[in-house]
Amino acid sequence: KTYLEHTVVPVADLNWSLKFFADVFGMTEKRRKENTPRGTQVWLTGGLQLVERKAAGADETDGGWNHHLGLMVSDLEAATKAALAVPGVHPIEGQPAKWVELPDGTVLELFQAPKD
Repeated sequence: KTYLEHTVVPVADLNWSLKFFADVFGMTEKRRKENTPRGTQVWLTGGLQLVERKAAGADETDGGWNHHLGLMVSDLEAATKAALAVPGVHPIEGQPAKWVELPDGTVLELFQAPKD
């Protein structure tokens, strides 16, 4: 059986991202490393690792910057509405409503988790 253990996402504003993922998806901090060569790294519940972008204008082709996060959520409609209610978060033109973009360019694709 295969599953996603974690994914690493570089973010422009670590504090904003921590608050967003906690408030919208209930993902809380599990572990933190300060002052690493790639910046501060924070691991969240649910398998998400956020890494602050150390320098403005960093090479965005490095380390999967152009990827998106696919998140399983318990209520797709409610999660999409909660995400889009956050200032700066917007839908992605030409994509289904479950695709949203955060202010720093991070893209989320939301999926309805199977009902138990």
